[in-house]
Amino acid sequence: MRRLAISSVSILPVVITGVFFVQEGKNTLRFEMSGNNIAQVPITRPSSGMMNHGSSNQSINSLDSFRNEWYSKHLEAMDESSLNSIAESDETYRFLWLRSFHHPIAIRVWRKGEERKMVFKELDGAGGYEPGKLIANRSRRLTTDEWDNFIKLIQQTSYWQLPTEGKNGGKDGAQWVLEGKKDKQYHIVDRWSPEGRSYREACLYLLKLSGPKQKELY
Repeated sequence: MRRLAISSVSILPVVITGVFFVQEGKNTLRFEMSGNNIAQVPITRPSSGMMNHGSSNQSINSLDSFRNEWYSKHLEAMDESSLNSIAESDETYRFLWLRSFHHPIAIRVWRKGEERKMVFKELDGAGGYEPGKLIANRSRRLTTDEWDNFIKLIQQTSYWQLPTEGKNGGKDGAQWVLEGKKDKQYHIVDRWSPEGRSYREACLYLLKLSGPKQKELY
């Protein structure tokens, strides 16, 4: 897979009351400290806020700077913000599907009170290359059964206890990135082309709810 090169630059940290600001080229990264947790939140990028208040593991919910930049670039092209900056909801999940040679896709579902909704976005680029432009942006309400079925899959995969990174990787394939935000808890799981497990089934269910069946599943 061809990926965008990120040049190495000097890093200059400034500490302000538990918040670390790091200047890295044109990007400013913010690191928030809460108890034993260190949370990486790109300020100029809308990617995932790496925050999990319920965990004492500093490595959980942390993506390396390369992937953080990579995923953020696609989310920015979709006009998707950090889950922590999106209007309050009781529970939110976002699936980012980056296939090496096919259109990038993001599906976000959320619940607020008795209201449940979904938004589907697709770019005309490729997950392993340039994001391209937004070519699909549609939303709809979810039924109670649709939401409940998804939450059952989330529970079956023990989503909130999964490590952020998996052990498998490869040159080509796809990144299956699922973010979750529930109350003040945030979690992110990143897997490369998962096979035959409940995590994959949860992501596939979101694809099923989003509309026409995707032909290239990997």
